[in-house]
Amino acid sequence: MNTRTRDSFGELFKDVTILLMYSQYTYSLILYTVNIEHLYNTYNAIHKYRTRYNYNLRLPIVSLSQFNKGAYFSEIKVFNYHPEYIK
Repeated sequence: MNTRTRDSFGELFKDVTILLMYSQYTYSLILYTVNIEHLYNTYNAIHKYRTRYNYNLRLPIVSLSQFNKGAYFSEIKVFNYHPEYIK
């Protein structure tokens, strides 16, 4: 692993199997969401129609921008962004 000071660490992290910071954040949000999934509502709980987004988590309707920018909203958005086989 001969690296110089100006080298990119992207390939080095792949070789050592270390996740980048954004990937670690996304991974931890998904794990947290899966562990407390019973606290969230899905669209499947509202109606029994088979739709494309049936198993996505519902975002609560609030008018506070501070709440919309918080971790609760971001973890639901990150979870809903991923495909069904990851969920």
